[in-house]
Amino acid sequence: MNKNILKIILSVVVLYLLLSFFLPIFPHYTKNTYTGGGVAGGVFTNVWYTFSWNTLMVPIITTPSLTATSTPKIVENTNKNSDTIPVNQKTGCSLLPYKGTIPLSQTPYYSSPNDQDLRGGMVCNFIINPTLPVFTFHFVGQEDNSLGNIDITEGNSSEVIQTIVNTTSYDATLTKAEDIIVPIDVNFDGYLDLPILNDCGATGNCSYGFYLYDLTTSQFVKNSFLTNLGGFKPDSVDSAKKQITASWNSSAADWEADIYQYQNNKYILVQKEVSIWNRNNDIVTKEIYELKNGKMELISSTKSTFN
Repeated sequence: MNKNILKIILSVVVLYLLLSFFLPIFPHYTKNTYTGGGVAGGVFTNVWYTFSWNTLMVPIITTPSLTATSTPKIVENTNKNSDTIPVNQKTGCSLLPYKGTIPLSQTPYYSSPNDQDLRGGMVCNFIINPTLPVFTFHFVGQEDNSLGNIDITEGNSSEVIQTIVNTTSYDATLTKAEDIIVPIDVNFDGYLDLPILNDCGATGNCSYGFYLYDLTTSQFVKNSFLTNLGGFKPDSVDSAKKQITASWNSSAADWEADIYQYQNNKYILVQKEVSIWNRNNDIVTKEIYELKNGKMELISSTKSTFN
C-alpha cells in the first residue's frame, strides 16, 4: 500500500515538472520597484506585483496573498506615512471628455475652432509632499464651457475633503486650461501650495488665488495677502533666498517689480524697482528702492531715452 502511494506521488511530481515546461498553466508573480522624486523634493519608492503565466519554469510564488484571479495592484509602499501611490500616477492636469450632445460652437464663450472643450471638467494630480498621498483636484465642467468649483480628494479615497470656489475667468483658459494650476511652495515649509489662475490682462498681467497647504488641518487655506498681491507669478519664487517677486507692466517702459522676503511667517517688501516713461520727452526714469532701517530708501535713479 505504501509503495503504491509513493508511486502515485512520484508520478504526480514528474507530471507536474513536465507540464511546467510545455504548458502555460502556471501563474507567476513578479516583484517590481520604482523610485522617483516628488515635485516638492524628496524620494519615494513603490513596490508592486505583476501577474503573468509561466511557461518555461516551475512557478515562483512571491506572495501567497495574490491568486490567479487577482488584478495587479500595489501591495507595498516604502513611504510608510502615505497611502499607496500608483507607479503610473501622472502628475499634472488633463481635460475630461464632454459626454453631452451640444456642439461647442453653441456655447456662449465660443470664439474659434481652436477652443478647448472644458465642459467635461478637468482633473489634476499633484504630490504636495512625498510623505503625503497624491492629491486630486477635480474642476467641475460647466455647460457654458468654463471650469467650476474644485473638489479635492486624497490618495485612493473618493471622499471630497475640501471644495474650493473657483473664480478662474474663461479668458484665462484660452491659452491652455491645464496650466491654470501649478503648485509651488510659496511659504517654504516643504509643502506645495496652490496658485489658481484667476484672470490675465491684455499686457500679460495675471492674478492668482493663493491657497496654502495647512498640515494640521490637511486643507488648503486661502492667503489674502498673496491673492491680493498684483503681478505675483508662481515662477518668480526664489526658494534659496525665500523670496517672491511681484511685477506688472502697462507698457514696455512702464513697469514695477517688487521683491518680498519671507520671514517670521510674513512677506516683507525689501526691494522695489520702478520704470516710468515720460511721453512728453521720451525719457525713461528707473529707480531702485531698498529696505533700510525699516524704511524703503532710494538707492539709485537713472534716466535714459526711450527707444
